[in-house]
Amino acid sequence: MTIDRQWRSGNLGLLSTAISMLALALLTGCSDGSSAGAETSTSGAHAGGGGGAGSGSGEGGAGAGHPFDDPGTCSDGERNQREDDVDCGGPCEPCAFWQRVEPSGAVSLFLTRQGTLLGSNEFDRLSRLEQLDGAWQRVLADGENVTVRPLANGSSGEIYGVGEGLVRSDDDGLTWHVINAELRPGFLKVMDDALYAGLGNALYRSTDAGVSWEPVAGGFGGGDLIRFEVNSDGLWFLLSHNLVMRSLDRGATWFEVAYTASDTSAGLVELSDGVVLVGRGATPPLSSVDRGDSWQQTEAETVDVTARELALNSTDLLFAGGTGVDMSEDGGLTWTERGDAGMFGFRSMVMLPDDRLVVVDNNDQVFVSRPTTFWGKYERRGEPLPASCTDGAQGPGEQGADCGGSCPACPTWRRLAEVNLTNMQWVAATPDGTLFFANQEGTHRSTDAGASWAPVELDGQLLPFISTVIQMGNGTMLATSGVGLYRSSDRGGSWSVVDATLGVGAIAVHPDGRLYSSKQGFSSDGGVSWERVSDESREMTEVVFTDNGDLYAHGSRSLVRSLDGGRTFEPLGGLPLDSDETYVKLAAAPNGHLFLGSYKGIFRSIDRGVSFTKVTDAGSNVLVDSKGNVFAFGKGIAMSRDDGDTWESRLLGVNTAPRAVALANDRIYLNTALGHYLSTTTTAW
Repeated sequence: MTIDRQWRSGNLGLLSTAISMLALALLTGCSDGSSAGAETSTSGAHAGGGGGAGSGSGEGGAGAGHPFDDPGTCSDGERNQREDDVDCGGPCEPCAFWQRVEPSGAVSLFLTRQGTLLGSNEFDRLSRLEQLDGAWQRVLADGENVTVRPLANGSSGEIYGVGEGLVRSDDDGLTWHVINAELRPGFLKVMDDALYAGLGNALYRSTDAGVSWEPVAGGFGGGDLIRFEVNSDGLWFLLSHNLVMRSLDRGATWFEVAYTASDTSAGLVELSDGVVLVGRGATPPLSSVDRGDSWQQTEAETVDVTARELALNSTDLLFAGGTGVDMSEDGGLTWTERGDAGMFGFRSMVMLPDDRLVVVDNNDQVFVSRPTTFWGKYERRGEPLPASCTDGAQGPGEQGADCGGSCPACPTWRRLAEVNLTNMQWVAATPDGTLFFANQEGTHRSTDAGASWAPVELDGQLLPFISTVIQMGNGTMLATSGVGLYRSSDRGGSWSVVDATLGVGAIAVHPDGRLYSSKQGFSSDGGVSWERVSDESREMTEVVFTDNGDLYAHGSRSLVRSLDGGRTFEPLGGLPLDSDETYVKLAAAPNGHLFLGSYKGIFRSIDRGVSFTKVTDAGSNVLVDSKGNVFAFGKGIAMSRDDGDTWESRLLGVNTAPRAVALANDRIYLNTALGHYLSTTTTAW
């Protein structure tokens, strides 16, 4: 199978003979030390607003002609002669990045394999530009404007588009003929001698150049399909307006791997090291370093980055078009403005194979850049991801998490094997790395970090419903739903009944290694026998111990503590919660401080539960790792490194809220509407 990789850059394609004979462009002002003329300007800030919804496209072509006056020497590879970020080969202060060319009236650009630019306006009226220093020509048929939106280059130079149905041109966009008058796809893609089309929320394929079609897959959520791409490993990606879907088996089965929330998906690009980015219309892109298993939102703290379109040059410099034009030289981790001061907003862009960028703004102005090859200040921080991300040291280039080596963005989250997410009830993780979840089909476990799952059984039958799994110091696992107690000595592979009817309530492991039950007291033999330490049996839903043995428990709309090993309890009344607050999660920090999560936020007590102070509204569930890092889970994930005083986002990257979370061995295991995720070791974040 031949994998079509032209989509990597969004607009890169075959380099034609014409462009290979042309030198790189240089302004006259950059070769004699003087400033450029009126038609040149320097890199500037964003201007104007968001603009129209154009879509730069095209997978081939080279472009032709140069808007710059003097084909000088901008390619010696050094920023010498007082140059500003880009190599000019001579003294210029500052070097001009852009020059205007003939206005187009287009809202979207398309590059043909012959190097011609095709522009469609808001009415899909088509025009052509054969030379960048030439003039746009309207495409006419019988004296009338041709209404076509080009969508895909064919393998033999043909162009497919949408006009009066599905249309095709065999002469570089000069003339068009109708293939199928009833078909108006949202996208087209040529791959493996077949033509693929998005029709509503379904993917179709044609093997006879668009005459007849067969369904490939359908019924996708998130609105109509708008893009289909294949990465360098042969994985298929589909974008709808609000979802990213992936297929590992050439379209036979699909799984949702990312939300773009209320934002609109705007295309994919792939960097040379395999990092995949998804553009979004009003926010920075999403990125994945693990072929779409997990996603991170790229940050843009100093630049207002939006990504209605993405383009990539041959050196992995990434460009985003939205409110303006921005550039990232580290795969989307950081951004700088690279638009022209004369640009007013943004409509569309296309990257030429010689690394020049063509941009249309909201005022119908067309800008052509210098070759972007030397625009970056640094070489891209990028190596293939190492086999291990858990060597315990934060290496060079790692972003907040240990990667075991140098990498542009360590994948702090890994998406686990696909499971049935229907009616997901809880997740659990034990210190030996075993993972559990329960759904309507029963309880399942994984002993290989989520690579595979197996049902949890008792005597050949599904284990009765449980809500808690804990692991004792000797490796024995105990499970309960509050009534009944079950035991496993092989990481949950097989289970035996300790007592099927025993009321145990909430259970936890005391710091001295004994099992504690809120209803039965303490057990030193895994629940076979019990030592009652209190005459009062408490109906609790959760119990936690601090390292010094303080016991805190919640249930029946009350929070209590015991400072004498469970013999006596006292209610804690310092909580600013409603009397009917039923959802409370507890977590004890290594320093003895207690954290409480509720629908009203995360609270902290530094006086053994006497009083509580709200520390964040970022979540309703809370976990604390062995280093004392505090994590709040709500609509997203927040992390505090200073006992809850300050918080930072630890984005999961799929724009969907965690539904159930667990922590063991300082790795967070959580469930979302899109799947299960496992973090790297949080103490290395």
